[in-house]
Amino acid sequence: RQGREPLLETAKILVVDDEWAIRSFLHDVLADDQTHVSVAKHGEEALRQVGSQEFDLVLLDLKMPGIGGITVLTGIRQRWPDTAVIVLTGHSSLETAVEALRRGALDYLCKPCGTAVLRRSVDRALRQRARSVERRELLARLHRSLSDNLERIRDLGGTRPHGVAARPEPDPSDGSLAWWAGLVVDTDRHRA
Repeated sequence: RQGREPLLETAKILVVDDEWAIRSFLHDVLADDQTHVSVAKHGEEALRQVGSQEFDLVLLDLKMPGIGGITVLTGIRQRWPDTAVIVLTGHSSLETAVEALRRGALDYLCKPCGTAVLRRSVDRALRQRARSVERRELLARLHRSLSDNLERIRDLGGTRPHGVAARPEPDPSDGSLAWWAGLVVDTDRHRA
């Protein structure tokens, strides 16, 4: 396809559906977009695959023999919280939609689903996943930086760095203060 998004070209997608025709159709549509597509015929196979590798996105049927889609969705969330999951089912109901979304599905599509609708949903889910991963990495870098700085302060033996004035101990009942690992963050004054 002309003008493919880089997210699609590098995405690893797992299609989970017990119907061969649906698996084949989804595989062909997504492979046409240059994604790396794997398939699973049932929930057990899906859980084996997500147990050994992370996928960017999973297209998941709900009603399958054996382990159903909600159980697979729960397993994916436990193992890979950033993996985007789109439910694609022919047995839709308000209850199943609410349950799937409550368990972390990003979208809920009914079969049969048009190619354009599918592609839009996949694109949206991959973008949301990319933002989630970026936020998680930023928080991890911030945590490492704070930890490193706290360690440096401890290495100074508790003395204040040159030029830093002593401040009175903040009141822990003040709602604008957040306490973390010996660090006090004042959200009103934007100070730590």
